[in-house]
Amino acid sequence: KEHFDLESVLSYYKNGKLLTWLRDRYFEAEADAVETLNESNPDFQRALCEVFGVEFSGAGVDMEEITRRQERLARLRQFTDEDEFIRNIDSVAFDQEELADLLDEDCGKIYLCGERFTVPASRKGITYVGVNSPVVHISGRVPEKMKDTGIEFVGVNCDNLNGKSEAKK
Repeated sequence: KEHFDLESVLSYYKNGKLLTWLRDRYFEAEADAVETLNESNPDFQRALCEVFGVEFSGAGVDMEEITRRQERLARLRQFTDEDEFIRNIDSVAFDQEELADLLDEDCGKIYLCGERFTVPASRKGITYVGVNSPVVHISGRVPEKMKDTGIEFVGVNCDNLNGKSEAKK
């Protein structure tokens, strides 16, 4: 109760770990109550809070966002279980469109998990980290010294650096 976090509990509910955890620790009444809940009920989150005897703040959590995040985690785990990548799932781009979204959000470190990405030379101060050694193409005018841009590449294969800089492995 003291450290109750609705978003975490809902995430565990969605992936089935909540019920398993309750049953493994013999919280039978709570497990039975959780099993009877209907996620499509408009009062679902309030009812879940009541099962654990905590007050519902009224600020609900977006269940679709939790589902989307879990799907992204499952997709990432097809490539890696490395903790750094899992912890930073919200900074992982699986395709060019997601990369553009992260660039628009001014993300300073972007994890690339896919075949190929195009990154803009004009966006300075960004570190691109390859999850699965993707190929990266730098678009725009590639500077003489990449170091001056603050752009770093780790674990990617850059196809057009022409010896100006090496991507770190």
